[in-house]
Amino acid sequence: QLARVSIRRGEFDKAEKCLTQALELYEELYGENAVHINIAAVKFQQGVLAFQKEYLDQAFILFSECLKIRQSVYAYCQGNHLEVSTVLHELGCVELAQKRDEKACEFLSAERDILDQLSETTDQGERMYQARLTNLTWLRKCAKERGDEDGMKLLLAARLEIKHKHKKTSQSLSSFDSNSGHKSLQRLALHSRLLAREFALSTVPSDTQSLRESLSALEHEIQISPPGTMRDAASVFSSSVRKGLASADRIRILPDVLDACDNLRDVLREHGVKVSDS
Repeated sequence: QLARVSIRRGEFDKAEKCLTQALELYEELYGENAVHINIAAVKFQQGVLAFQKEYLDQAFILFSECLKIRQSVYAYCQGNHLEVSTVLHELGCVELAQKRDEKACEFLSAERDILDQLSETTDQGERMYQARLTNLTWLRKCAKERGDEDGMKLLLAARLEIKHKHKKTSQSLSSFDSNSGHKSLQRLALHSRLLAREFALSTVPSDTQSLRESLSALEHEIQISPPGTMRDAASVFSSSVRKGLASADRIRILPDVLDACDNLRDVLREHGVKVSDS
């Protein structure tokens, strides 16, 4: 997880070292060719790192190894899992970057099939919504590269339909929260999340007083807010960040703080709140 923070910061050498150490540890624990989700996670992050460094052939190999493991791990659901679709997406992006449009389309279409099936059987959360939009955007890029104007129009129509359905859902949730008194909770959650991200992404230890004060205000608002997903998400977020602030091992806990920020962002967006991470 430390490697994920390093990649976000652009500290690629540090990230590569962390990932190499993690892979060596997992291979020692599970075996060199073991099919284990932790090994897949490391190979995925190694692929992300290679892609960002524009080592495209290496990225393709790492993502392919990750895909093989995840398809095996999630064979019980025929590979219909977000963790599988995420790797297919990255493989499609790598292929498109290398001008292999047909192969890119194959990977992205396979991703779309999984996302469509998941959308029918699982909760339509923000992560699923964003994944479906992103997938269609990249499929349109493939269609454009091939000069397929009809395909581009169909993909645009599909994207607009998904956005329309999501907007209706968000408006319903936003209306409910407005009537339930969650606006103040959302405002405080946004502010606390901003400070928590600054704390987690800072390369040097920073003053946490403002973050602690913001969390105290958020926790007070949580106590007086009516039940709902917004209140639940804010409570989990606050607890996770408090744990990070109390930890003596700041480096190890930072990925958990970032995960808490990401999870809160998704819930805020589901409720119609605009959240932008620069």
